[in-house]
Amino acid sequence: MQPVHTKTNVGFLIIFLMIITLIGFYPTYISKFPSFTNITTIHHFHGAMMMTWFLLLIIQPFLISYNKYTIHRTLGKLSYVIAPLVLFSIFLAARGEYYRDTQYQTENEGLAGLALDLTNIVAFAICYLLAILNRHNTPYHMRYMICTAILMLGPGMMRVIAVYKIFGDIDFPTNVLYTYAISIGISLGLIIYDLIKRNPYKPYLVVIALMAGIYITYLYRMSDAWLGIAKKIAELTF
Repeated sequence: MQPVHTKTNVGFLIIFLMIITLIGFYPTYISKFPSFTNITTIHHFHGAMMMTWFLLLIIQPFLISYNKYTIHRTLGKLSYVIAPLVLFSIFLAARGEYYRDTQYQTENEGLAGLALDLTNIVAFAICYLLAILNRHNTPYHMRYMICTAILMLGPGMMRVIAVYKIFGDIDFPTNVLYTYAISIGISLGLIIYDLIKRNPYKPYLVVIALMAGIYITYLYRMSDAWLGIAKKIAELTF
């Protein structure tokens, strides 16, 4: 069993990732409270699901630290509902932006713009499923859950870079590059930490591979293959 301080450190790590995300979404969402002008129900649903997931990831390691195993297991089962809702909210938000922006850009440009969100859904789902499959292997389970938070960092980090001009005036493709470089850098830092502590680190290799896949898809977002896939997904109805 890993030391108690390791689990509390995980909670503080997730808090750090959540704060960055909140800073990124402050100008376009949080600052609009309470009127929320031009904010749709889908945006509220998406924001609520993302915050719920972050809070769940924060609470769980602290519950373990204080030996609240029953509550921990109950919340773990609740994630079977929350995780699909998180994924569904990402899809709805991405599709909503696609249809909203059709008046400003071509259909292919809109479909290309779905590359980051749709592939992020797949990556999140893979990390979550691996976490559940490893629920009896605490070190792996914990790290795969951390990976879901790293994946959620991307959209917030992009906004932080753009709004606060962290790297000056850069275009969106460069922003994407920097965002994934930072996310992969965080994962590499966690790998180095685990190597020093002789802890398992393979989950972070998985999330690095997934983020590389997301970025490669983004680079080929105007390819016929991606446009065909994105169009089928965007046209899904519920």
